[in-house]
Amino acid sequence: MKKRRTKKEDGTEDEDSRTEEDRERERKEMKELKKKEEEAKKKKEEEEARRRKKKKDEEEQEERRKREKREKEEIRRKKRKK
Repeated sequence: MKKRRTKKEDGTEDEDSRTEEDRERERKEMKELKKKEEEAKKKKEEEEARRRKKKKDEEEQEERRKREKREKEEIRRKKRKK
């Protein structure tokens, strides 16, 4: 249980009450927290990409329906003229 001495901003020294095991545990916790944050960020980005793709697909489908409807209407008009 070796204790570290740390320097404060004002230049005085202070004894760090944390043990090496405490510091190691904190490092591991921070590493795990960072990993979880990265995973959450990645998941959020993937979800956003799926949402954008779905919206784009829906817009394309709507455009296709409109185009097909116009084409059918043109065919009907041509038949009526004959």
